[in-house]
Amino acid sequence: MSAKTVTRRLHAWHGGDATAFEVLIEEQYTQLKKLGRSLLAKDRLGNHLQATELISLAFISLSKKQAISWTDRQHFFRVAARTMRRLLIQEARRLNAEKRGADQQHQSLNEAFTVASNYSAEALTLLDAALSSLHQGDAEAGQVVELRFFGGFSVAECAEILAVSEPTIKRKWRFAKAYLASALAEARP
Repeated sequence: MSAKTVTRRLHAWHGGDATAFEVLIEEQYTQLKKLGRSLLAKDRLGNHLQATELISLAFISLSKKQAISWTDRQHFFRVAARTMRRLLIQEARRLNAEKRGADQQHQSLNEAFTVASNYSAEALTLLDAALSSLHQGDAEAGQVVELRFFGGFSVAECAEILAVSEPTIKRKWRFAKAYLASALAEARP
């Protein structure tokens, strides 16, 4: 499906056409499921969420965002990646709440960035706080992390979604990793 078709569907949905969202989701389901599978393929939380469940929860959350003034396909996928991030953080917090009282383990950035392959509720919570701080200072770098880390997108795909060059994505990625490493180091006791 072309980017213009996605944009037209988003605008129609924003304008009140409820079926436009349903059609959009059906047409983009494969891409969204790819995002979910990318995240969950590396999941070490005991597979509490399945890809279909993550996508369903993301659809429910996205369906409540009709009021957003959607600009284009890239905007939609940025919001979808952020939504999946929030859902995974919510699941990590839920699991963390179940084991309150356990010793927290602080992890380095490399360990935190391997959260996708070694999920720890504590590490994911620390990473979320650091990522929220990054978004405040450099929103585009925060979006690069969400797309690459939580969305599983390549540098080229991120460049297309954010409508910037690949060198810009690489530069933002390097900056984000350095920023998050510093923030995670400060979080250590």
